Amino acid sequence: MVNHYPMSEDSQINRPRKWMNLTLRLEDSDPMELCDLALELGALSATIQDSSPNDIASEIWFDEPGQQNYSAWNQLTVTILLDERTDIDGFIKQVQERFAFEKPPEFRVNFIEDRDWVEYTQRRHKPFQINRRLWVVPTWHAPPDPTAVNVFINPGSAFGTGGHPTTQLCLEWLAENIAGGETVLDYGCGSGILGIAAKRLGAKSVTCVDIDERALDVTHQNAKLNHCDLVVGFPHQIESRPFDVLVANILANPLRVLAPTLSGHVRTGGHLVLSGILEDQVSSVESAYKPFFAFRHPTINTGWVRLEGIKQ
Repeated sequence: MVNHYPMSEDSQINRPRKWMNLTLRLEDSDPMELCDLALELGALSATIQDSSPNDIASEIWFDEPGQQNYSAWNQLTVTILLDERTDIDGFIKQVQERFAFEKPPEFRVNFIEDRDWVEYTQRRHKPFQINRRLWVVPTWHAPPDPTAVNVFINPGSAFGTGGHPTTQLCLEWLAENIAGGETVLDYGCGSGILGIAAKRLGAKSVTCVDIDERALDVTHQNAKLNHCDLVVGFPHQIESRPFDVLVANILANPLRVLAPTLSGHVRTGGHLVLSGILEDQVSSVESAYKPFFAFRHPTINTGWVRLEGIKQ
C-alpha cells in the first residue's frame, strides 16, 4: 500500500452505521487521478494497493520522494471507502466517463460494520520489548516491566510508533550501544521515538530534526510524555558541532543525497546508524558514505537493513 487519504473532519460527522469498500482493478491509468476523482465524488478515503502481492518482483516496494513509479507493481487496485448510501452504479459511471473506458471497470463491493475505532486502534498497538533493557509502550498501557527503560508513545500522524522493522532496528542499536553521556542527533525524527529512547537510555543531550513541522510537533508532545529534554527543530537549525551518534531512519535516496551533510555531523570515531534501506540498496548507500566511514556487517529485519559506520 502506498497512498492513503484519511477521512476529513467533516466526513466523520454523522457517520453511517456501515461503510462500503469499493475496490477497482486498474490498468493503464493514473491511480492518483482515480483517488482524486473518488474524493471529489464524496469518498471518505482512497488507497492504492498491489493486487498481486505474491509476485516476488512487487513484494517489497517503497515510494521515495520524486520516484512515483507504480510500474513496480504489476497490477493495481484502488480501494475506495464510501458512505453506504452511495449510488454505486452512478459512481462507476462517472469513473468510466472521466477515464473514457469503453466499458465499466471491474469492481467489487463489501460492507464494513461500524465499530469503536479508538478502541480498535488501541487494541492494535500494544507494548513490545526491544531487548531486556528497553520497551516501547503506548500511552494507554501500563509498562509490562516498570524496571526497564519504557518509552511512551502516542501514535499520531508522524512515522515512528516502534512497530516498523526500520524503527526496531534503530531502537535495538540504541539499547545495545548507548552507555551514557553521549551526544545524539536523530535526523528525520518523525515521532521522536529514537531521540526519546536515546535520552531515556542515558544520552547526555539529544537533538531531533525533521523537515515536517507536524513531526516536530509530535516529537515535542512525545518528549513531554516521557519527561525528556530534547532540542527539536529543522535541519538548518542544527548546532554546528559533531555528535557522538547520528541515527537516520529515512529512505535510501535521501540518505545518499545527504551523505556529505550527515557525515559532517559525526565526530571522528563517532557512530553513524542508518535505516530505511532495502537489501538491494545497501551497496549504493554504503558507497555514498565510504569516503568517511568504515561499515560493519549490515543487520537485516524482514528485508529492511540497518547500517552502522564508524567515522574515520
